[in-house]
Amino acid sequence: MGKELTIIIFFLWSLQALRQALNWVYWWQVKEYRFDRFRLLLESKEGKKNLEINLIITKFTCLLLALFLGIYYPALLLFTWLNLKLIREVFLRQLRKPIFTLRAIELFLTTLFGMFLIVFLSYQSGIIASNLAFGEILLLGLPVVGILWSRPLVERSKTKVINKAMYRLSIVKPIVIGVTGSYGKTTTKDFIASLLSQKYQVEKTPTSQNTPVGVARKTANLSRDTKIFVVEMGAYKKGEIKTVADIVKPQIGVITGIEPQHLALFGSLQNIKEAKYELIQALPKNGQAIFNGNNTDCLEMLEWARRDGREVFVCQVLDRDNQKRKADLRLKIEKISLTGSTITVHYGRIKKTMETLIPSPHLLQNLGAAILVAKKLGVNWQQIEKGVKTLDLSGRAMRTQNLPSKGILVDDSYNSTPHAFVAALDHLKMFKKRRIVFMTGIIELGKTTYQVHEEIGKKLGQIADEIILTNSDAKEGILAGLGDNSKKLVVVTNPNRLAEKIKYYLRLDCAILLEGRMPASVNKAVQKETEREKQ
Repeated sequence: MGKELTIIIFFLWSLQALRQALNWVYWWQVKEYRFDRFRLLLESKEGKKNLEINLIITKFTCLLLALFLGIYYPALLLFTWLNLKLIREVFLRQLRKPIFTLRAIELFLTTLFGMFLIVFLSYQSGIIASNLAFGEILLLGLPVVGILWSRPLVERSKTKVINKAMYRLSIVKPIVIGVTGSYGKTTTKDFIASLLSQKYQVEKTPTSQNTPVGVARKTANLSRDTKIFVVEMGAYKKGEIKTVADIVKPQIGVITGIEPQHLALFGSLQNIKEAKYELIQALPKNGQAIFNGNNTDCLEMLEWARRDGREVFVCQVLDRDNQKRKADLRLKIEKISLTGSTITVHYGRIKKTMETLIPSPHLLQNLGAAILVAKKLGVNWQQIEKGVKTLDLSGRAMRTQNLPSKGILVDDSYNSTPHAFVAALDHLKMFKKRRIVFMTGIIELGKTTYQVHEEIGKKLGQIADEIILTNSDAKEGILAGLGDNSKKLVVVTNPNRLAEKIKYYLRLDCAILLEGRMPASVNKAVQKETEREKQ
């Protein structure tokens, strides 16, 4: 083989390898560099597609043709096509790449070093096909090598920030409120912080910063005059909430609700309950545990807490028949509309009627917990009513926007859980328009994946006029639930086609629900259309 052709092969291979390295480091970052979450990604249909597994197999096959038959043209053509794809993605700003944090840089540089080592050795030895085939294998394994060699550095940095956080807490000495559950954590945390801020200096953990390191970083920077610190606690396995609780030492614990979210990681619903219960176990003897009385599993955990001698409280949104149940705080929905709700709060012998901007019974459960926490910490009713009227609903939990087309957009794309999805559909049902649902499906449900999506499919069949599914892993369950309404479902996984779909519907007088984290192309189309409204 001529020297010029050899250089061309190396050049073409290196560029496409760079693209693959960026993509794989991106997905390792999305999955928080966790082997358990990345394994589930590899096992899913959508994960195989996002990681381009079939394309990697095709590359390897072409290199084997070159190795055993001396035929390089299939590999050259494939590498050329991949590099043209790379140029197009860069030009259209569609190239998938990680946020270059220190750890992402460590993984990327490790992969980059392996790539150029392969090219160098191949060039020096003149052995091309076998070395590049080995290089394709290395591209898959080098991010793992990067994770492993950087782990001691990460652990050292983690220990340092946790020690700094614990020292800061010993200086500031705030009342710490822990919030956990399978759903509603962020909204409940925000509502609690909002109501308590009517009386106290309050700080809270940032959105999605619910891991030990994320919580510790925020804790280490608490202002000296902070009186109350509201901490969201997340977990993918038992022991992780205990780690967070050991750092911040909560005095009040709130359990928002339990369902099979991340069941594939926890292994069973019982493990999920036990993991969330670690927050209650971490409370001091005089600590207070608050449970969602609308969730059966929460009520079971409440009995665990009573058995363990904890002081327990229950908040509950009354059923439609307004049947009274034993709860420390009850919310009765007097009126609910697209713009808000009127509620009556029952607390002991006290009864207060309030106006809220909350249009969903699902979010009122979060509000009930927040009001109960506020009362336990001495916030008066006037302050609570003021806080309820000014709650910030601008986050990703069922944010509703009017469109220039006179249509409605319900953005529930921050996250998707079974409970939240059903609540979003109930909210969508209130709009007397054609109803369009863009959904990603719910990930990491394990053995309940089919069953959960089948139930969601039944609900979709009753409410939605068209359903655009972006993740083929959920297709079978959704179709089973839809039954005779199966023609409503369209599976669209191509980002560009999805962008065209959402643009089309955004310009019609219809009600659109975005459920689950959407591709960047959809988010850009939505942003462009909503900005057009402001002009």
